[in-house]
Amino acid sequence: MFVPAQAPAAATAGPDAPPVEEFDCAEGGLVGDLKAMLRQRTRLPAERMVLLLGGARLHDGLPLAHLAAAGPGTAALVLHLQLAAGGVHLLVRREGQGHREPRGPCRLTLRLPPGVRGARQRPLAVDPGQSFGDLCRDVQAASGLAPAGMLLELLAPSGGRQLLGARRTDHASTLAELGIRDGCEARVWHAAEELCPASPFDVGVDVAPAGQGQELYAEVARQLGVADAAGLALYAGGAALPREQGLSGLADGMVLSAFGGGR
Repeated sequence: MFVPAQAPAAATAGPDAPPVEEFDCAEGGLVGDLKAMLRQRTRLPAERMVLLLGGARLHDGLPLAHLAAAGPGTAALVLHLQLAAGGVHLLVRREGQGHREPRGPCRLTLRLPPGVRGARQRPLAVDPGQSFGDLCRDVQAASGLAPAGMLLELLAPSGGRQLLGARRTDHASTLAELGIRDGCEARVWHAAEELCPASPFDVGVDVAPAGQGQELYAEVARQLGVADAAGLALYAGGAALPREQGLSGLADGMVLSAFGGGR
């Protein structure tokens, strides 16, 4: 049972407590399914909804089962619902960083989440002797997903599944020790508590229509956890977004692509 509230603070009793709605969520559902239920009940636009677990933003492709695993171990999990509002609401998509060249004699096939543009299934060269932590940085180079909080669901040919990255010991273990062999497939997820501040999926940014490009760059850098905004390049479609121009030409709901700013 998931209980979203329309306030960033925890729900409390009393006349000033935020409104609370209860939902029974199907096993195997996604955060996007919960948003659809919220939209049906509240009539609020799903594209404006921001669901938070603690201080972490939850994205549509995240399995609800992962939230239960990150929660306090009770049947009810408290989520907070906020609506993105004010000025122009943009979605910023972090692209592949390309700072590493994955190498190795074996091939691992990645199944990437919906927030990644381009092919959702990509081959990755790996070395059985490299650590899982090193593999996470290779996955970032191939997809742009932040390595912090990265989880790999190893899909065995027999149909069995093993979740890697949830234990601290996984990061120091070699791929061979974790059972990753040539020809394996792995589905990539992110731990709910690690989704902020550098989200691996689309990040919502509210900007004033009268603002300047450099202000947007600074805000995007803050949202993505990039120390220096000068290393970022933002694109609207195939056109670069100038830093020295105003933002009046940006449409509400536009998707921007962010390149560079490697961590």
